[in-house]
Amino acid sequence: MRVLPAALVLGAMLLNFGLCFLKTTGMTVGTMHVAGVELVILSAAAALAWRGVSGTQLGAIIGVLVYIGAMRILNPDLDLKIARDLAIPFLFWTLGVVRGTPQDGDRLVYVAVPLVFAVGLFEFLALDTYQQLFDILGYYIDKGAVEADQTTWMSTRLFANGIRPAGDGRTLFPFLGEHRVSSIFLEPVSTGNFGAIAFLWLLHRWSERPWLNSAYMGIVFICIVLADARFGAMVCAIATFAYLVPLTRHTRLAFVLPFAVVALLFGKAALNPAGIIDNGFGGRLLGSGILLMSWGPAEWFALAPSPIDTADSGYGYLISNLGILPAIALWTMLIFRRGLPDEATAFRTSIAIYAALSLSISGSMFTIKTAALLWFLYGTLCPAQPTEAVTGIRETARTRLSWASPRGSQGGARA
Repeated sequence: MRVLPAALVLGAMLLNFGLCFLKTTGMTVGTMHVAGVELVILSAAAALAWRGVSGTQLGAIIGVLVYIGAMRILNPDLDLKIARDLAIPFLFWTLGVVRGTPQDGDRLVYVAVPLVFAVGLFEFLALDTYQQLFDILGYYIDKGAVEADQTTWMSTRLFANGIRPAGDGRTLFPFLGEHRVSSIFLEPVSTGNFGAIAFLWLLHRWSERPWLNSAYMGIVFICIVLADARFGAMVCAIATFAYLVPLTRHTRLAFVLPFAVVALLFGKAALNPAGIIDNGFGGRLLGSGILLMSWGPAEWFALAPSPIDTADSGYGYLISNLGILPAIALWTMLIFRRGLPDEATAFRTSIAIYAALSLSISGSMFTIKTAALLWFLYGTLCPAQPTEAVTGIRETARTRLSWASPRGSQGGARA
């Protein structure tokens, strides 16, 4: 395994975990510290991946940045964090393309899964000790992600969703109690997302090491259960079905997935206009649908802020800060990239399933804690060389130039 790229991905996964430990042991950790460490990781990834960026890609990056800046002038409420959220997939995907191989992806997952499982098991079995070492609630308050008044009603130092409400209860194996394991990610949603990503990778790489990958998939399942990650379990089930039914891997089907999900969100909101928006999966879907239905053209084109907070709707966050047309353009570029091997195409379909479903209930897929791993893994499956069509064009051009050159002409005369 190439050490530096893998270290960057693991560093992205462990960023908040490490800073939370430092904060708990007495260091001052605030928003700027978190942003600074993240910037270092992204800068290192950019430095390693730079030689894999083409002129066309560089032009597209500059164009996106200029566009976001112009939109911020038109809509002062636009969240500039969207630029960072788009940079993470591009940088770590390019890092995987340039510096990684599928075998590197395997080894990275083989390291990450036991790490997440070991810390998660420690948290589950020794919660008091875990909280003494990791004051998660205090850390999120200090970095500005949680309001300080939450300490008045929280019974633990975990993140707000680290304990299922008494009326809600655990979904996966209820006898395990209301505690949801966060492991190295400090909150259970990202633990579930990690479980889904690792499971998808092991599923698509299963034939390389069937017994070993099956054992790791079992460990991943335990992590998902400990986190009571309903979303993660659902993604694993749907992606397994898609993997076993080749028809579902079609590129066009992957492309229409988010549009189909948004249509379902509209339908759910239209049929339940007075429905209860709670923390359950159905309630989250309903809230996302009602949010999107509340928009006019200005909100869809990111020219005006959303009248409803977009924290629980990834589609809402993305579109309200980027606009519907650029979002569709980026999705098209992802899905219709040519020249991919079958394994990369199949894994891309799983990414489409994960993204389409995740965006319906949150923007958690944008966090560097799990996004770095997902896009690096996908990049390791993508060839660094141009497609056959482009290669053929270049070879034809070289041949013509050689015949047109004086040396080429002499060679032809001798023949």
